[in-house]
Amino acid sequence: MKKLTILVSLLLIFSSTFAQMGKVRNAYANYQNGNVLKAKELIDEATVHPKSMNDATTWLYRGNIYVGVYDANSELLTLDAQALAKAAEAFARAKELDTENKFEKEINEGFISLAAANYNEAVKGYNAKTYDIAGDLFAEAYEYAKKGNIIDTNSIYNCAIAYNLAKLPAKAERYYELLINLDYNKPAVYSEYSNILNELGQLEKATATIAKGRELFPEDYAVLISEANIFLKTNQTEKALFNLETALAFENSNYSIYHSIGAMYNMIFIDTLKTEEERFSAYEKSVEAYKKVISLEPTYFDAVYNLGAIIFNKGVYFLERADALPFGDKNYDNWKKTGDEFLVEALPFLEQALVLNPEDNSTLYSLKQIYSRTGEMDKYKVVNDKLQDLDGQKEE
Repeated sequence: MKKLTILVSLLLIFSSTFAQMGKVRNAYANYQNGNVLKAKELIDEATVHPKSMNDATTWLYRGNIYVGVYDANSELLTLDAQALAKAAEAFARAKELDTENKFEKEINEGFISLAAANYNEAVKGYNAKTYDIAGDLFAEAYEYAKKGNIIDTNSIYNCAIAYNLAKLPAKAERYYELLINLDYNKPAVYSEYSNILNELGQLEKATATIAKGRELFPEDYAVLISEANIFLKTNQTEKALFNLETALAFENSNYSIYHSIGAMYNMIFIDTLKTEEERFSAYEKSVEAYKKVISLEPTYFDAVYNLGAIIFNKGVYFLERADALPFGDKNYDNWKKTGDEFLVEALPFLEQALVLNPEDNSTLYSLKQIYSRTGEMDKYKVVNDKLQDLDGQKEE
């Protein structure tokens, strides 16, 4: 009789467990039939019931059902705002309980479906220009895909771009580096990554990265420009110039390239360690580049001002040489005249710069000096009064 009692008890326990697992299967059947709300209700009960809460099947089904809950959420009806997070927890628990790897394939597929859902949410965030949120979601999509044994390079790259746009360079750096290590050989990766490293002050790493990019993509415009920026940061003017002038083969109507070329040659012109021949040659090329900018973009203040400034500075060069001569030197008058001629040549460009930016201190100061030398005292008074007004505003 005792044996019979024990047997009956075991049957009762088995029946109870079987019945509870039946609810789990019923929950999944409802999910497959499109009744997500009922499936959610049943699986929620199963995950807290002692007879089913420690079964891998329960959590696998819960993960799939909650991905379905996410799909069923809408603007009009939200079954559970935390559906994806709960799905992730469920798949992780299923993997933990599946000690014999019976459901490895199904759990991996669950994580992949979760990755796809997070990717969709990331795209929504990106389109809404909430780039920091989009970056986080793309990162989650990558991590979930990885748990499903897939390396999703699209999620990694989009994550890097989103963090870059969110102005979170330290976060973006991690994912760009991951792409490089995965041999994700797209030129934009090298140009964008090196730009970030440059921004973060990691010049050695930036240089190595862009060098590899140039090796892989020698004719890519963005890679070329990124390398030029690093050359500029490290004061390698000639190398930067080479890249910028090469870039004109791709973008010969891009006024910003011409402006950068003008600025580089201007740097050579003012470099007192260069020979006069090198400096004057650079002057001619700088003027040519700035004039090209103005022909393409007549209202670009920086180019108009810089053109006037470099011509002005060449005039100052000759005036200073004249002043340095011993009294009575025969070259004094010629050098002074040449210097004054360059100041007059600079005048229309500086006057145009003042039209474009009436409160630019440097323009006003240069015009004040020129008007003083040319004796145009009415104009001198106007710019001098303006300078005093601006100085007064600064003091206030």
